[in-house]
Amino acid sequence: MSTHILAEAALRSLIMGAIIFAALRLLRVHQVRTQRTAWLIALAAALLMPALISWQIGPRLLPQFPAAALLQPVPAPEAQNSDATTLPTATAKLRDREVASGSLRTAHPLRAARPIVAIAASYAASYAAIAVYCIVAALLLIRLGFGVGFALRLRAQARRTTLQFAPQVDIRVSPRIATPVTIASTVLLPMTYSAWDEPTLRVVLTHECAHVRQRDFYVHVIAGLHCALFWFNPFSWWLKRQLSELGEALSDGAAVEQAQSRASYAEILLAFATPGPWPVAAVAMARSNSLAPRIERLLDDQGFEKSFSARPRQAFVAAGAVLLAMMASTSMVRVSAASPDAVSAAGAPTAPPAPTVPAAPPAPAPAPAPAPK
Repeated sequence: MSTHILAEAALRSLIMGAIIFAALRLLRVHQVRTQRTAWLIALAAALLMPALISWQIGPRLLPQFPAAALLQPVPAPEAQNSDATTLPTATAKLRDREVASGSLRTAHPLRAARPIVAIAASYAASYAAIAVYCIVAALLLIRLGFGVGFALRLRAQARRTTLQFAPQVDIRVSPRIATPVTIASTVLLPMTYSAWDEPTLRVVLTHECAHVRQRDFYVHVIAGLHCALFWFNPFSWWLKRQLSELGEALSDGAAVEQAQSRASYAEILLAFATPGPWPVAAVAMARSNSLAPRIERLLDDQGFEKSFSARPRQAFVAAGAVLLAMMASTSMVRVSAASPDAVSAAGAPTAPPAPTVPAAPPAPAPAPAPAPK
């Protein structure tokens, strides 16, 4: 996968995300589930964007400078001077006199070497950009792999337990965590769960089981993979955070149904909010850095009603907005970028103009005949 394809895919994804964001705001789509579905489709489209570019679907938004135009040989001065043999004899003699007198300047060797230096600098910059991209992407992929491995190892080392009101849920207890987390399809509880009352335990399990149904663990892993591959695109990091917040909001909406009130559920979230270490790929119930907007949504009666009201019309509106954004990002007409044919035609060296042959002087007029005597 070349750097040009990555840059093109990042630009198209950024345009698609901006269109979806604007459409959801203009159409006033507040339902959390609809927004999450729209951004999940956007994540899948962003991951498929390099393949769409490879299949040449839609015009290129970024200009591409072919290396063939830069690598065309520059004719040497000797080759330019050898063209005099093909000119007419008068023109060749005139050019020889100009060269001998110094009025015709030939190309300097340093000027001929400038295209080679430019090509070398261009290739050096390209290789440096590829090296930087590979290093950062490799570090992020290693970090993601270690996070997933640590989470799965934590799940394997946890002790399995069964609760009477949730016999079909895979529940395990681990002494290495301080708050409930979800790893794959397993709910991990801290060792202190035995001191909780039954209503609190029901609310916690409802919240974590909602994460399991929504496949939030796998969504986080895929979003992390997208960030590792397109780490230079700010849309990747924003999309990952947005999907995390929407997944937590949906789980909060499910847990509120088991709580006494939204205020009591907010108190449970505050009790579990700890700034302790987290597995990178685990889905924690309450992270302190993202808890404020969740509490605000819970305590806002009008905002909570809009976020979880059943409005089928909004789902169709969001689906249309996503399709419109995908079509616009893959079929946008390029305005400022030059076509490859124009670039290659501009980069090709032009032949030197043929010297003009001066016109022959007019023949002298015949002398007048002498007058008769």
